[in-house]
Amino acid sequence: MTGRPTVYIDGNWGTTGFQIKDRLLKRTDLVVVHPEATGEEPDSVRAERMNGVDLVVLCWPADKARAAVQLVSNAKVKILDTTMAFRTANDWTYGFAEWEPGHREEVARARHVSNPSCYGVGSVAILRPLASAGALLPDVAPPITAVSGYSGGGVPLIRAYEGAGGPPSAMRCYSLMLEHYKVEEIRVRSGLTARSVFTPMVAPFFQGMLVSIPLLAQQIRKGLTSSDALSIYEEHYGSDGFISARAASASPADYVDAQAVNGTNEIDLIVCSDGKHGLLAVVACLDNLGKGAAGQAEQNINLMLGLPETSGLVAPGSHNDRQNRRTA
Repeated sequence: MTGRPTVYIDGNWGTTGFQIKDRLLKRTDLVVVHPEATGEEPDSVRAERMNGVDLVVLCWPADKARAAVQLVSNAKVKILDTTMAFRTANDWTYGFAEWEPGHREEVARARHVSNPSCYGVGSVAILRPLASAGALLPDVAPPITAVSGYSGGGVPLIRAYEGAGGPPSAMRCYSLMLEHYKVEEIRVRSGLTARSVFTPMVAPFFQGMLVSIPLLAQQIRKGLTSSDALSIYEEHYGSDGFISARAASASPADYVDAQAVNGTNEIDLIVCSDGKHGLLAVVACLDNLGKGAAGQAEQNINLMLGLPETSGLVAPGSHNDRQNRRTA
């Protein structure tokens, strides 16, 4: 790779695609080739463009992303897929740099990387360290409750919420048949054999996300305490990434705002305990358009192109004082 690395964005679909393009066009350390492209060009034109760059970013629905991969014949071209097409595929690297210690190096080496989903990365950030440490039993999956801003539903939901009459005033629970497509990503990438009961909700604000997972006695290692869980997270994530963990305080003023880390690429993990009966829960706070989508993609693009990991991103922990963003 000589000079500035080149990126081609194939597809112009969804909020993630729009945000990735907007982010990269502001950069001076890489070049977006044919930024006017929509992906509707003839396959011959798309193939020529894709095979002549350093990195292709796929911003399509899953079926079209699978087809697009077939157009790349140049083994030197790397591919980042932002869809659900390859998130559980063994021959694609999961694009969550903090997934395991040393995994960011694997992302950097990989030719094919799959960007995690917003609900997926929030849940996996909670579950993977516990499962890897043997603190979470793999065959008893904990239930997951999550809420996202309506931008998480893509362009159709944004139009519905911002159309005539304005957005609904209350949260709405959906996927009531418990078959949300992100459950399998969560199961596989957390290292579990059982599927979680996952109840997602959409809220009447644009962006922001909370994922809440209780750790029931039958699901965790006997005697696991909140201090144990916090130590596992601190050891797993260290201090060099975009993820931090803390223990919840007993103050009634301590709450987690779903929009607290908007505009960042961070995930804040809060370990909760009642202090009496051994009840535990962990809450993840993230920006569904940041670490849950385009921010995560930009982090992966940096790693895959050999650029500084934080290029274009707010440096980890520097956006604001974390405690001020979490509490009233």
